[in-house]
Amino acid sequence: MIALLTAACAKSHSSTRPADVANVPDVPGTARLYVMNTGDQWLKASKNTVVDDQRALVSVSEGRYAILFLPAGRHALSCAGMAVAPTVFDAVAGETYYLQTYLGSRKTKQICGLLPPELGEKALAEFTEPPEQPQYWGMGGKK
Repeated sequence: MIALLTAACAKSHSSTRPADVANVPDVPGTARLYVMNTGDQWLKASKNTVVDDQRALVSVSEGRYAILFLPAGRHALSCAGMAVAPTVFDAVAGETYYLQTYLGSRKTKQICGLLPPELGEKALAEFTEPPEQPQYWGMGGKK
């Protein structure tokens, strides 16, 4: 079953974000997506790969996050290797979305889905490492 989420977006410029986030400018015509890998510490060397409709977008290390810019429109995000239904939503240009990925020890708990804005901001504030390289999709590739 595909989970349809359309209300998990917000324009927010909270001061609780890591400082590096403010240095990444918006890309016109796109939605900003934070991909946050909150997996267990024992998996530190592994990465969770986020896929949009069978196209790999980004692999994010445990305890790290990445910033992606998605073209406006429908997206079906999933995490490779996880038995979690894709998250389908309509991205709106200029909006911000937060995707949490989590793979617990021995795969006992798996999360790959959008967070509500207030929880996404709170989760993002917990990261102390700078983001992995921002990715630009639907804009002619990586800039």
